[in-house]
Amino acid sequence: MNIPPAPPAFAAGPASLGAVLGAISAALDLADGRRPGASLRATLIGMGIGERLSLSAGHMRELYLALLTQNLGATADARLLGASADGDERAAKRARRHDHELEPADAREVSRLRALRSVQLADAMALGVGVSAVLAASDERWDGRGHPGGARGDAIPIGARIVSIARFIDERRANESSAEALGSVGRRVGTQFDPELLPALADLMPWLDRWESADEAALLRLACEAEPGDSPVVASPARLDRIAENLGALVDEKSDFTHGHSRNVADLATRMAWELGLDESQQTDTRRAAWLHDLGMVAVPTGVLDKRGYLTAEEWECVRVHPFHTHHILGNAPGFDRIALAAAAHHERLDGRGYFLGLRGDAIPGISRILAVADSFEALTADRPHRAAVPEEVAMHFLELDQGLDPACIAALRRALGTDDQLRAA
Repeated sequence: MNIPPAPPAFAAGPASLGAVLGAISAALDLADGRRPGASLRATLIGMGIGERLSLSAGHMRELYLALLTQNLGATADARLLGASADGDERAAKRARRHDHELEPADAREVSRLRALRSVQLADAMALGVGVSAVLAASDERWDGRGHPGGARGDAIPIGARIVSIARFIDERRANESSAEALGSVGRRVGTQFDPELLPALADLMPWLDRWESADEAALLRLACEAEPGDSPVVASPARLDRIAENLGALVDEKSDFTHGHSRNVADLATRMAWELGLDESQQTDTRRAAWLHDLGMVAVPTGVLDKRGYLTAEEWECVRVHPFHTHHILGNAPGFDRIALAAAAHHERLDGRGYFLGLRGDAIPGISRILAVADSFEALTADRPHRAAVPEEVAMHFLELDQGLDPACIAALRRALGTDDQLRAA
């Protein structure tokens, strides 16, 4: 099968872990209802504070990774918050940060869910126990009135205290000048924030406006330059696999109906790639693209994903734009940029009736054609809000009737299903 090569967006060589996580932070910001570049700006602020406090090399490394992944648990509370905001958990998150309208018990549960999932994902991505500890405590308060554990003062890891204040001032900076935002922080020192952090933050004032006006590409470059140490930490192929697999799981947990979807698509697509004779490198690309194909779904409200009736035109457009987000985010991520189009084009169809680009025929990457079949089959054979799962043979019949799907990929799926003992027995 001919798989068109993607032009590299980065210089050849090993991918920097900081650059990968910096690019992926855009997906986490989307999931958390934050402004574009929020995690990157907070990273620059937080690292500036850490430098002024003369933190140790180890603490600076933990702080850097925690700042980039500060919203790693962003989808863990999606269903809880979506239920309180007509299904739009991202709107609920924004309202919560602005109006603090959640009841105390709900606020505690939200923090607990986020902290737990952040730690699970950080551990799965092998970011380190120190990073997990920082992420677990980033909703704590200096006065002990935070969540989820009610830690107080110096019992809160210094990295968590910095993440909290950096995230807060970036949020305030959306509607306030730098001086006003600093004043908002100042009114909260001794209660929400560590008083010793304020002078370091104030020293960064000249930089806040520059970072606020920087575009996403500039912020990503600056965040990469802020990585501590003499040389960047390399993201090994095994680390890239861990990141891709767990990002797919993060997306899928937004809805009970999509739980395990990306993992299942990756399993099918990888076996199809083998059946089609793709080499080991292409199989790796296929597997990673499958794990990440729905990354842009973090921008789709849970109420849309769980809706039992027909989608409105506005809701359908929200769904149709998710491949754009996937393409944009992965295109900025070294190590994943080569599969950005392949992952994003899984809704393109050979007859040109697909989305988001309306590609036709050979213009659709081969991996995308594999994903289109695997994704459609997995969706048909799983329960959805508007229908029950259909039997595998019925699903195969539907695929064979679809003129937009590649017949060679459908045949590869048949062979893959026929050689898998577990699926054959089912």
